[in-house]
Amino acid sequence: MVGQGQGTDGPIIALAKKPIVFASQGALATSKITQSGLAAAPGSPSLVTLKTPAATFEVAHGAGGRIPLEVVRSKGADAPLTVTSLPLPLGVSLAESKIAEKQAEGSVVINAAPEAPLGTFTIALLAKGKLEGVEQTVAAPEVVLNVVRPAAIELALSAIELQAGQSVEVKGKVVRKGTFDQEVTVKLDKLPSGVKAEPVKVAAGATDFALKLDSEEKAKVGDTKAEIALVFQVAKKDYPLPPTPLAVKVNAHE
Repeated sequence: MVGQGQGTDGPIIALAKKPIVFASQGALATSKITQSGLAAAPGSPSLVTLKTPAATFEVAHGAGGRIPLEVVRSKGADAPLTVTSLPLPLGVSLAESKIAEKQAEGSVVINAAPEAPLGTFTIALLAKGKLEGVEQTVAAPEVVLNVVRPAAIELALSAIELQAGQSVEVKGKVVRKGTFDQEVTVKLDKLPSGVKAEPVKVAAGATDFALKLDSEEKAKVGDTKAEIALVFQVAKKDYPLPPTPLAVKVNAHE
């Protein structure tokens, strides 16, 4: 395999090279050679080509997502296809999907269990079908998958101040991820003595919330690091979402 181009002083020819590692210690290759000149053979284009989304696909813990697929078929390659995948990361699963005969579009449903690691991964999809009378497997371009928490809280203010004996509202939004769309409860924890706030529910599909803080005249004066918790369940278990900090300052009653 040779690459050729035109330079300012004439043609440029570059022979393909490939490093072959025989032994390594961690990321350091301790025994390797460079192979010059890679063998190549002509090949026929695939009878079926799968196209996957170029953008990163986001899926939240406990909330599945549907990855769209485009199927480009050559003439006569009309057979139904079964879409599966190569081994997936821990806690990530893919529902086997069928693409009907002659169809140019399809999709697969992917799910992330609560134990699935957060972060970005690449997954590989395969389509199998009988093309020109022979069972064949077609690989799709890799899909970049981002596993995220189902929801988060965004506060209008990260710190509030109130006078003992008065009330104040804490406003914010529930930011939902992927297809997560269920009722959640927002509550305030670790408030100073003499200050309380009743939890509020945020309906499925809703985002905005307001928590009312009521303080007694004898409420503890000073600064406190309170926490706002978002409470909901995934797979019938409370989801361990890290709390959002809120600085609360109580001034003396006048």
